[in-house]
Amino acid sequence: MKIGGNVFRIIYASRVSRPLASAELALLCEVATDRNLADGITGLFLFDGLRFLQAIEGEREAVEATMGRIARDVRHHEIDYVQRIHVGEREFPRWSMQMPSDRTGTTFLETVKADVAQVRDPYLRAQFIGFAKLASLWRRRGEG
Repeated sequence: MKIGGNVFRIIYASRVSRPLASAELALLCEVATDRNLADGITGLFLFDGLRFLQAIEGEREAVEATMGRIARDVRHHEIDYVQRIHVGEREFPRWSMQMPSDRTGTTFLETVKADVAQVRDPYLRAQFIGFAKLASLWRRRGEG
């Protein structure tokens, strides 16, 4: 898998169109991880029960094809593009698909902070940490 060089990145946010069962979400992550590994796609995927936030990185054609599949997926509603740019290198060289409480003994926020600790771009890091903080607040208030 090519990790450096001229990399294209898309970051998007969307709302889930309907509640997802745990088994459906697990299958989505499994299928996406396998396909992304085969296509040389890396990034970070977060789901808080209501919203998705994802960074997709790789060769432009592969990233655009992946985003096309996501845009046609009925589970996504109101897709907003946060970033669509060429970058010098990957910020997320290890593919990660995270859901709340994915790791035993850690909160969603702690998990996300650990996942983005090595991200060099502070704006990018803040987007993912902010997403996790909002998810934590909503859960405490019973909104998510």
